[in-house]
Amino acid sequence: MLWARFRLGSDDDRAERWPSPTPELTVDGNWSLVHDPRDGVTKFSRNQGLIALDALRSNPARPYGDAYLRMDTFAWAADVADQAVALKGGGYQPRYRCDGVLVYGDGAELEDQIQPLLDAGGARLTRIGGKLAIVPGVLRYSVKTITEFTTGQPLELVRWRSSDDLYTEAVARYPAPDRAYESAETPVYVVPGAQAADGGVAKRLTLDLDFVTDHRQAQRLAKIAVMRSRMQRQVSGS
Repeated sequence: MLWARFRLGSDDDRAERWPSPTPELTVDGNWSLVHDPRDGVTKFSRNQGLIALDALRSNPARPYGDAYLRMDTFAWAADVADQAVALKGGGYQPRYRCDGVLVYGDGAELEDQIQPLLDAGGARLTRIGGKLAIVPGVLRYSVKTITEFTTGQPLELVRWRSSDDLYTEAVARYPAPDRAYESAETPVYVVPGAQAADGGVAKRLTLDLDFVTDHRQAQRLAKIAVMRSRMQRQVSGS
């Protein structure tokens, strides 16, 4: 809850300065108080990676201890979120910021409840050696080529996705500060050559980003989402 006191002036011209009975405020605060595993300091931050980590460690439903988390991956995600992205209009901004209020509810899996925080950075959770880890939304190159594997089960290769899972364009919906945080939509991003390759009409992916308030970040995430939908090759084995 936020309390505010205003000096309204005289009653004669107050209605001109305050045309609505309840003033509308735009408040810029210190955002989330989170622990940063990179330097061990607790600080206010909008860093998407740090906020996702804090949600896992501090939630009221099932808080994770550090022993059950791959902290190095969350440090990596925090570094990615802090990367400076050049803007067309000049200047830079952090790659992934996370703005909003998360309300935990009963009856839902924790990982489902924090999904909007992950979406704000194009990230996903995974498990490595029984520990929960995060994979940030950033280009990653191959680090190893596997030539030997166990003989328990053969490798399973899936080459093509179903056409229902292939999208040719994408938009993102996000709360826009310049519209009193009402929902706004980014321009449509069209994957070059996708519709011609798939045939038929365009198929649009709509991405809801409840914790993104910057249209440039939302546009980058929409592009990532639609390009991921077109990644065809999958490999699994044991």
